[in-house]
Amino acid sequence: MTRWFEKNYLLIICLFLTLYFGISFFAPIFMHLGWTNLGNLIYKIYSPFCHQLAFRSWFLFGLQTYYPRQMVGSNMISYEQITGDIAIDLIFARSFTGNEVMGYKVALCQRDISIYGSLILICVYFQATGRKTKSIPWWIWILVGLVPMAIDGVTQFGGLGIHLLSFLPYRESTPLLRTITGSLFGITTGLFLFPLLEETFVLSKYNADHCSE
Repeated sequence: MTRWFEKNYLLIICLFLTLYFGISFFAPIFMHLGWTNLGNLIYKIYSPFCHQLAFRSWFLFGLQTYYPRQMVGSNMISYEQITGDIAIDLIFARSFTGNEVMGYKVALCQRDISIYGSLILICVYFQATGRKTKSIPWWIWILVGLVPMAIDGVTQFGGLGIHLLSFLPYRESTPLLRTITGSLFGITTGLFLFPLLEETFVLSKYNADHCSE
């Protein structure tokens, strides 16, 4: 069993990531089909792992693919305009799944979609190249992957009306920035983590083979 896992661990990871990524899109599909119980179940399952704020999510089967906040200054119909949630109630924004006009949101936010989507691509790439790719340096992962996403994410807190974070800039990111920073994080995390996992399993196999001699 251990040898089987060592050989197939990457396939297991890729399958898990693909299922987690893909099932999030079934929530709006089920809602659109009228299967609301199944759709709401998926939203509920994913809720502990993602903020699911409607103004930071992709929508399917509606007027637009996303509904930004008014503060972004986009020409798109804003979240406030179509929901009437002018003061931004975060609890409502989390629980609001959409309607027949807006469409229905994906169970993962825009940034998470790009993170998991890029992780899947790197997982496939790593397998396709024979697991020979070397791990990138940790500082590249931090500077290119973690820092841009952290800056883009944290600086949005000032625009959420949270009193303790009122000192932060009053800003809201855009779907493009969330996608870019999320993808950078997913790509660098995969290029940093998957080769390290491979080295660990190779070393484990080497030690097991020599201990059995």
